[in-house]
Amino acid sequence: MKCVWVMMLFLHCSSALEERFQVVGPDAPVVGKLGSDVVLPCSVRRLADQSSLSAVDMYITWTRSGLGDALVHFYGDNKYLNARQSPDYRWRTALFKEELQNGNTSLSLSEVKAQDEGEYRCHVESDFWADQVYFNLKVEAVGERPVITLESYNSNQKSSVYCVSLKAGGLSLIFSG
Repeated sequence: MKCVWVMMLFLHCSSALEERFQVVGPDAPVVGKLGSDVVLPCSVRRLADQSSLSAVDMYITWTRSGLGDALVHFYGDNKYLNARQSPDYRWRTALFKEELQNGNTSLSLSEVKAQDEGEYRCHVESDFWADQVYFNLKVEAVGERPVITLESYNSNQKSSVYCVSLKAGGLSLIFSG
């Protein structure tokens, strides 16, 4: 009888070891352009040989620092479960569901906003193991080449310099000094 229990314990431990994985993300900050879409890369790899591991039956939680208990995105039980999703991310996030079987847990974030900048966490959990990775998203606003104009110049009077940079959708910066 003891032999059966030892064998069952060995099989349970060996299957749990097979479930060990590492969550992998970018080494450098991800850069997104204001108003465009960006992919926050994240994937699951087996610890033993670094091969991909299906994440279809895992729980995938995306969070951002400063959101408290609110989430950026949550997937579990083979579906999106975003009841606790921050309203700032509602309708702007998605996983590549067809890629979960290849270990791809990356998040697509659409219409990037300045307030999206910050530290993100991709946390992946199975029945036996969990791991996570942290990285930063930097948001850049790209404008046109600035136009600098000297409004007036007189050695006895104050001078005004204006700097204007236009971007799609309107004026982005006016400086006077």
